[in-house]
Amino acid sequence: MWDNRVLGTALKAALSLTTDSRLARGLHDAAGAFPRPGTPAAALRALERTQYTRLNARYRPAHTWARLLLRGGGVTDLLTDDGTTAGGLLLAMPALWEAVVRRLATEAAVPRGGRPVPSNEGTGITVRGDLGSTSTFRPDLLLSLPAPGTDQHALLPIDAKYKRYDRHGVSADDIYQLLTYSAGYTPAEAPTAFIVHPQPGEYARRTLRIGSPQHDLGVIHVLGIDTHAPPEQASVWMRAALP
Repeated sequence: MWDNRVLGTALKAALSLTTDSRLARGLHDAAGAFPRPGTPAAALRALERTQYTRLNARYRPAHTWARLLLRGGGVTDLLTDDGTTAGGLLLAMPALWEAVVRRLATEAAVPRGGRPVPSNEGTGITVRGDLGSTSTFRPDLLLSLPAPGTDQHALLPIDAKYKRYDRHGVSADDIYQLLTYSAGYTPAEAPTAFIVHPQPGEYARRTLRIGSPQHDLGVIHVLGIDTHAPPEQASVWMRAALP
């Protein structure tokens, strides 16, 4: 069937794009289950002539991905079956959000005499004694802020989480991570850390207090930044939240 020949052609095209050996083996095995592939041009011509009915509607999602692979396109191609197009970019959103939060927090801290601590200042949390080499990790942003009532500066760890923490609670893994940062950088009598996440439509702030039967372990401030708001407003929210 031409439908299967098109899919075999798309799988062959996908095989040429991957650098992961396990994925390559999987694509090779899957392609072997389809008829001998034709040329990408012939497959695209067949797809352009496609009329979907109740009998072949099940092929529509696979054909959509075949077009995406064979055209070398992007998000714009995903809605062409419905007669509409969508403009967009494929972005690494966690990395982009981290850059946004880093700039936002820096702009909020500088007017108060604070500054970001560069990652090359040897301030990472270090793990020694495990198998392999020594490892180091640190939060997405480490701010140095004037300590209230003193002439000293204190460190504040901030982590950018590209997660919908306005819809569900903070995960246990993120709590463990932020508690480690607070124990590593902030005063023992007041361990504190910040999570900043996107919250389209409104700004929100809540405070998590973590403790054991023996003593308090730390405080994590969770800030939801309205991504629809102007950057100036987001900076005001951030500045108000900083200790």
